[in-house]
Amino acid sequence: MLKMWEKKEYLFFFVLVPLALILIYLIPQSVKESHFILHCEKQQALNLFLSNYTHSDLQHLLNNLLLYLSLMLLIFKFETKKGNFYVSVLSIFLVLPWITSISTCLIKNIPPSQGSSGIFAGFAGYFLYVFYNYLKEKCKLKLSTHFVTMIFVLNAAIAMWMNGVYQPAILISSSLIFLIYYNKVSLLALFSFLSTKFKELKKENLKERLKIVFWISLMMPFLFLLPFLIPKNVIAGGSLTNTLAHYIGYIFGLFLPILLDLLKNL
Repeated sequence: MLKMWEKKEYLFFFVLVPLALILIYLIPQSVKESHFILHCEKQQALNLFLSNYTHSDLQHLLNNLLLYLSLMLLIFKFETKKGNFYVSVLSIFLVLPWITSISTCLIKNIPPSQGSSGIFAGFAGYFLYVFYNYLKEKCKLKLSTHFVTMIFVLNAAIAMWMNGVYQPAILISSSLIFLIYYNKVSLLALFSFLSTKFKELKKENLKERLKIVFWISLMMPFLFLLPFLIPKNVIAGGSLTNTLAHYIGYIFGLFLPILLDLLKNL
């Protein structure tokens, strides 16, 4: 759905947002310490919000920009509801930072915190919703919210097993088995749809095949991104990965638009 977006929307999300993050990164460290880095013992309102938009080093910034731009490209490709998009994106940019920062400060002895990964985890969760909605709206598959919940639980189960958290992993995996059974009709319809599309793909020219392969290759890692947002080693290169912010961001981005859909149908 790349053609439904206006030039000003491309300019804002693909140029101005990254530019703003780069400019914040270039602010002198003394100013960032005062206003842009979260010190939980102080909990100043400005720091609670702005700490979600600053980065500790260039590699930190570049990693998050690559994550953001990839996710935004996928969202622009598969989004079908601009109304949902703007409500969700504004909430991720303006509401989620407060939630992640306040939640972070509930952890005892947390070191100074900064980074946009919680926000971009929100976009990862939102993309899962966008793709689920694309399958419903454009591919005409009869899917319920139980289907996207199943994909989320699968992500959570993989994350638990990868990190060696076995008791919760067993519990979540049991829930996943139930959800797979509950969604068996939807899964069969999805497999049938994919089988048909694969047969049609063989008839396409090379250019069209390469385009489809590109989008699938870009999309698949982001449908199962949650396990990689929750690393086993939370301290790497002297930096602490705020896994709580990643979880909260992902859940917020995924379930906010689902909640909005449910409220519309009341």
